[in-house]
Amino acid sequence: MKIDLHVHTRYSSCSNLVIEAVLKQAKFVGLDGVAITDHNTMEGYRKIKKINKELLIIPGIEVKAKSGDVIGLFVQEEIPKGLPIEETADRIKEQGGLVIVPHPFDTTRYGVGKDMDLIKPDAVEIFNSRVMFQHHNKKAVKYAKEHNIVGVAGSDAHFLEEIGNAGIITKGDDIFRCIKKGNLKIFGKPAGPSVRLKTKLHRFERKMDKVRASLKNLNRPQIKK
Repeated sequence: MKIDLHVHTRYSSCSNLVIEAVLKQAKFVGLDGVAITDHNTMEGYRKIKKINKELLIIPGIEVKAKSGDVIGLFVQEEIPKGLPIEETADRIKEQGGLVIVPHPFDTTRYGVGKDMDLIKPDAVEIFNSRVMFQHHNKKAVKYAKEHNIVGVAGSDAHFLEEIGNAGIITKGDDIFRCIKKGNLKIFGKPAGPSVRLKTKLHRFERKMDKVRASLKNLNRPQIKK
C-alpha cells in the first residue's frame, strides 16, 4: 500500500486543505491512504473519517512538545501541547499509538534534535518533503541507522499540490505492524521553497481575517435595551 504519513488540513492554521480535496487529490496521485496529522488537533481526522469511502485514513496528530514536534499515529484523542517530550511520547503509547518524530533535525522548524535521545520512537521521519536543506533529512537517515530505528517519510502537505510528495510503500495492509517492524520502503521528492512562502502568506491571511472580523464587530451598532 502507498501511504502519505504526514498530511495537514484546514484545521491546522498553516493549511488551507479542505477534507474533500484531500480525498480527491490522494486518489488522483495514486495513494491508497493518508495519515491526517494536524497540529494539536484531531478535528480534521474526525471530519474526513465521516465522508471517506475508499481510502485508508490513519488517525494522527502532530503535537508541539516542549522540545519540538512529535507525531502520534493510530491515536484516538488529542494530546496537550507544551508537555515534555517524554510525557508526550508516553501519552501516545498509552493510547496504543506509534511515536513518530518528524523532521527531527530541521532547524528552521520545530525539530526535536538531540532530545530524541530522551524517548524511544517507533520511527523517525527520514524524509520530509518540506525540509529545505537536504542535509537535515540526511542527518535523520544517519540517526535512524545508528540507533536501529525504523525510517519513514511524509509529504507534510499543507496545500493540494503537496499531497503524495512522500510516504511509505508496504507489502501488506496492516500499516501499524509494517511501521513497527520496518516492513516498508520510502519514497519522496522535495517540495521546494515556494510552499514554505505560501504557508507564511496563508498564516498572514488568516490573521488578517481575524482582524477584519474584530473590526466588524467593533463597528456593529449596539442595540440599546
